Amino acid sequence: MNDFISALFNPAFPFLRNALWAGILASLLFGVIGAIVTVKRIAGLAGAISHAVLGGIGMALYLSATKRIPGMPPIAGAL
Repeated sequence: MNDFISALFNPAFPFLRNALWAGILASLLFGVIGAIVTVKRIAGLAGAISHAVLGGIGMALYLSATKRIPGMPPIAGAL
């Protein structure tokens, strides 16, 4: 555990620090959104949106792997 904590403050590993910040911010945001979805009873809509995004990510990865659109990032498919 001490190695992980020391790696967070190591300037050679900025991606680790960025991933941790992204996880913390996403967990806060998803906690609030999850509460709103539960209260308003729109879980079906939330499921539909998440599955549509997953399909877009898969399509972007496929198009990038088959070199039809080289270098297409998965986030482009999600949007």
